[in-house]
Amino acid sequence: MKGKMLLLGILLSSLSFATAEIQLESSKIRGGGYYKPSMEENNGTIVITEEMIQKKHYDSVAKIFEDSPVSVVRHTAFGPIVDLRGSGERTISRVKVMIDGTPINPLEETHGTIPFDTIPVESIAKIEIVPGTGTTKYGGGTTGGYINIHTKKEKQNNYITINADNASYNAKSIGIAAGMNVTKKLFVYAGEAYQRKDGYRKKDHSDRNNFLGGFDYQINAKHRIKGQGNLYREDLKSTTEVTHEELKEDRRKAGEDTKIEMDRDFASLDYEYTPTSNFKLRTNVNRAHFTRDVSMDAKQEQLILGNAFRFILNLEDELKDVKPALRNFQSTMEGKFKEKNQEGKLDGEWKYNQGKGHLQFGYSYNEKNLKQNLKVTSKAFTLAEIGYLFPGDPPVAPFENYGGKIIDLETVIRKQAESYGLEEEEIKAYIDSTVPIYQNEKVDVQNYNTVDAFKDTHALYLLNDYKITPKFNVRAGLRWEHSQYGAARNNKTIFGIHNAHKSILAGIAFMFDLLDEYEKEALTNGRLNYVDIDMSLTNTKIKDSSDNIGGELGFTYQYNKKGSVFFRYERGFLSPLPSQLTNKDFLTGIYYPSHVKSEKVDTFEIGIKHSLWNNTHIEANTFFSLTKDEITNMRYNANNHMNMRWAYANISKTRRLGFELNAEHIFDKLKIRESFSYVDAKIAKDTGFKDYYHSGYVEGTNKKFAKEPLYYKKGQTVPLVSKVK
Repeated sequence: MKGKMLLLGILLSSLSFATAEIQLESSKIRGGGYYKPSMEENNGTIVITEEMIQKKHYDSVAKIFEDSPVSVVRHTAFGPIVDLRGSGERTISRVKVMIDGTPINPLEETHGTIPFDTIPVESIAKIEIVPGTGTTKYGGGTTGGYINIHTKKEKQNNYITINADNASYNAKSIGIAAGMNVTKKLFVYAGEAYQRKDGYRKKDHSDRNNFLGGFDYQINAKHRIKGQGNLYREDLKSTTEVTHEELKEDRRKAGEDTKIEMDRDFASLDYEYTPTSNFKLRTNVNRAHFTRDVSMDAKQEQLILGNAFRFILNLEDELKDVKPALRNFQSTMEGKFKEKNQEGKLDGEWKYNQGKGHLQFGYSYNEKNLKQNLKVTSKAFTLAEIGYLFPGDPPVAPFENYGGKIIDLETVIRKQAESYGLEEEEIKAYIDSTVPIYQNEKVDVQNYNTVDAFKDTHALYLLNDYKITPKFNVRAGLRWEHSQYGAARNNKTIFGIHNAHKSILAGIAFMFDLLDEYEKEALTNGRLNYVDIDMSLTNTKIKDSSDNIGGELGFTYQYNKKGSVFFRYERGFLSPLPSQLTNKDFLTGIYYPSHVKSEKVDTFEIGIKHSLWNNTHIEANTFFSLTKDEITNMRYNANNHMNMRWAYANISKTRRLGFELNAEHIFDKLKIRESFSYVDAKIAKDTGFKDYYHSGYVEGTNKKFAKEPLYYKKGQTVPLVSKVK
């Protein structure tokens, strides 16, 4: 850190302030804002300029997206995510976020977060937000669009930016960014920011520190090298979600405690070769490490336990499928996520036919690896708190009226006794003698889970723009991707017995030789207070691959100097993440293949751009997309993801339609902006799924499910999609 601050000091001592004018693309902007870069673009690109960012004193990158006309920010227990075009719960996979063209999306979606604040706000030159497009150039995972955060890495005038804020919720921040031309050929830059603040909700608190630095060296007219490094550290204290009823009582109410420590380092090296003014080649290699230490408390309405918890006596053969369950399950998850990303790219562009044509092409290889090590420990509970779930429609007698319900211990004993013809006094006596035994047995459950996942991707693309006339521009692109992905998953469940020297369960474990010699001796001598027993160990390895082809075709017609219309058709795709290749049976705990397929998305978009009176710019566009085999995650009643019931599957078809309106007016020093966006995301075709809740998957068999209820029906809304902004 001292070295970084010394570098900043050298920069500060040599710099002059930057001019008020900033250069973007081929146009100069004197006021900043949501600038539309070109009438020739066949999409609704939003560009947020450096000037706008600095004037609003944003203390985090995520807050910039909250003000954007087309993006919706959702804050999760693991961090913020940004939704474009109704991506919903899958926005981490469907919206690609990049820093200087390098993606920062995680490989794991359920516990994932996008590290937006890995760079200082003061080091941002501009942000491009492009809804609903990006397949050709940036590949799978752009079906909702892409976001590209550009840093001040390009050679420019000397500059310095300093921001310090003291705001509500004890927010204190300071940021500094500076760049200087050491020689005519060498430009260096650095930026650092620190922030400490509480959140809106009670218990929310964060400490964040990040650094960005690099150089731009113009060797000669044909050769250029750029390098960049980034360090990021954040300690985040937050809470899980609360119910709607709780929010009505207290808008700032905290959920269960969550603590996350995040560290990320990134390094990148670029080389540019420009043999002629019409041809350029670029190569880039980069690598990033992202580590998160997580601790999360959780509450769950109910948890299906392993068969080892079936402590009810006299279960007949017809009741062998009864599942033990625990209501109001409380647990703590602790773990570490280590993600490594390496990439190599070769890109080029060629301007031909006197500048009428502009061809972009490239190849990239991306290698991602995720190592996940998690442990969940439950709050201790007694055997008397365990209930029992009776599957079947209806369940077998005498429980035919309890289908899908969890029945408490006393009720199960009573119903069994009644079916045997016992009198009420006998039933009460039996309950009074049995229930206290279960009440004295105190236990806990520990679940250990490790995952080693990978995804390797090769890609080729061509993207061509051609001016047929000065007013009519055609764009066409094609992309091919080959991906290999897989994961090795190990899961172990441990059963802990409290007060073992007084426990009947510990005695049973002794009888079945489940204790080691030390534990046996300690139990015999009355000195064994706690013992844990391995209940199950499952290992799953799965690997798959996919080949996907996507692309786009569209045009822009500039009907006069101030207005243009555009059309675009795009074929997008999204291959599965490694974690999506397996499901966990809700009742047996067995992991089995999900057989999910790649998503395919067809998008149609038309729009108009027009400027009025030299101070007003208006854009309007409408879009329609049809997704085949959209991957969905069916989740049940848990905010601790290790205990959550989940299953991945493909929805046959979904469709999204909507429109976006944006306007900007500039009156000397006054700027007025209006925006409105609408997305309607619906299921387009009935989709039948296996009944995951009552499933009875048997490993190594092709056992069919008795019924396949329609979990998603045509006309239902796609989950977690914001309609209006």
